[in-house]
Amino acid sequence: MRCTSSILFVLLLAGAAPALAQGVEKTPAPGGRGTCELLPGAREANRLVLGDGRAMVFISGPAEFVCPGGTTVKADSAVGVPDDGEFEFIGNVYYADTLKTLTTDWARYNRPDARLFARGNVVLTDKESGSVIRGPEMEDQRETPDRAVVRGRPHATLYERPKSREAAVASTADTAGAAADPVATLPDTLPVAVDTQSVAVASPPPADGGVVRPASPMEVDADRMEILGNRLFHAEGRVEIVRDSTRAWGESADYDQEAGTLVLVGEARVEGTEFTLSADRIDGRLLDGELHEVFARRQAVLTGEDLRVDAPDLRVYFDAGEVNRLVAVMDSSAGDRPVAVSREFTLVADSIDAIAPGQELERIVAVGSAYGERVADSLAAGLPEAVSRDWLRGDTITGYFTREPLPEEKSAEPPAVEGDTAKTRSTLERLVAVGPEGRARSLYRIREEGDATGRPSVNYLVANRITLVMRGGEVQSVEAEGPIEGIHLQPEAAPAEEQPPAPSVAPSGSSGGR
Repeated sequence: MRCTSSILFVLLLAGAAPALAQGVEKTPAPGGRGTCELLPGAREANRLVLGDGRAMVFISGPAEFVCPGGTTVKADSAVGVPDDGEFEFIGNVYYADTLKTLTTDWARYNRPDARLFARGNVVLTDKESGSVIRGPEMEDQRETPDRAVVRGRPHATLYERPKSREAAVASTADTAGAAADPVATLPDTLPVAVDTQSVAVASPPPADGGVVRPASPMEVDADRMEILGNRLFHAEGRVEIVRDSTRAWGESADYDQEAGTLVLVGEARVEGTEFTLSADRIDGRLLDGELHEVFARRQAVLTGEDLRVDAPDLRVYFDAGEVNRLVAVMDSSAGDRPVAVSREFTLVADSIDAIAPGQELERIVAVGSAYGERVADSLAAGLPEAVSRDWLRGDTITGYFTREPLPEEKSAEPPAVEGDTAKTRSTLERLVAVGPEGRARSLYRIREEGDATGRPSVNYLVANRITLVMRGGEVQSVEAEGPIEGIHLQPEAAPAEEQPPAPSVAPSGSSGGR
């Protein structure tokens, strides 16, 4: 949206009443910039002198003016007091210039305060982008340049401004540069190594035509909205945003149409088809109208199909609207550390980097005093609490995942036809802990080969590198490197059960009597 210093109805500010009193149909425009012409068709154009000497001008419909620069103003009627610099336009009010249009039931312009107030079915449209704001009332406050306020729970339909080919190429180049160091594209760079091959790079701009067409609009509802200049949009009070399958909420939202940035503050939340992200504040960068990068600050929580991450600060990277990668870091001042929880394990560290192309968890790296623990399972039966779960410690822990079909469920649905894709889920394949000088440590339980039901042995291992290979949710094998120390606890054999005594049977041929 754009609200310029010439917005609306200043066309009558200088000399309108004297001109009408003299029957002249051309009215000087403000600042001597040409004249505004009252077009033929008005039923009346009268001037009334009030008791205090001030003049009041009446124009009854239709009142239509054409001004320099292509500006047009229409209304069913108009009335004003030029000496006070106040004018009202009543009924089917329409304003248009080269940048925007405004329609409303009623409008008043006050010259001393340089303020326009419109009330009733207000519709403000940006001609360049096609963005529209609808609401009960609008106030254009000229004391703060280029600022319009719409109240009464308005609704906005916002499009990105169309980009020229040159701008699109520049945007793509910026994105490609961001892939080299994606963490640096938003404020407060995080101290985490970045795998550049895991971050999506934007596609080149379309080859046909000189303009990149805007993406789907962003639909916004809020208690109050502000339009600042020709690029900034602010909404506050129960903000709700919808774009395609993505929804967002917050107490306030700031959107920069040119930079493509969106900031949500106050119980901020974003939901996609398979993820939910919440935090005190969420800063997002959009590319072609879709989320490309997000920085969630303070009490950030990301919940997906395969993983939940709680962190003081969390960065999320998207590809085609799906979570592609996330980086979580600790709050050094408070000592709070990020926590990642999957279906099979919990991981805690100073920073956590998860790679999930296509929103499918592939790899997760925990750096800085990392600790990982598997969830409770059937192996814990009969074991003391201290050794009832597998765990790893190290300077870093890396988890590798693979996809496996979901367990078969009884269903009345017909069997899948050829070509259908079976549903799968991420399953932990390997856990690797690294810590030089014996800082890699692990406690794990393992059954003897071929024993599917017996009690497991318990093993404590210290090394420079430890790898746990998983299968079916249990440790299948272990690899260790460096100086190795450990303890192996073998379960005691279950005592043999006593055989019941044989039943008493009478000798063959016995009569059984005396």
